[in-house]
Amino acid sequence: MKSEAELARTRSAVASPRRLPDPSPAAPDVEPRQVAATVVAAVEADVALADVLSWDSGAAAELPPR
Repeated sequence: MKSEAELARTRSAVASPRRLPDPSPAAPDVEPRQVAATVVAAVEADVALADVLSWDSGAAAELPPR
């Protein structure tokens, strides 16, 4: 026969998953919309981590002024 402590641990283990959030929450409300055309620019390259700061400065200089 199980002791009171064992029964309490079993009850706690069974109740624990019930306290978890729902694993499949409802999908968010998504509405299609139209946005006016926007001018964008981009600069892209594969850059070593050690070169990121200097590359960023040069890449920013290539972009047109705002």
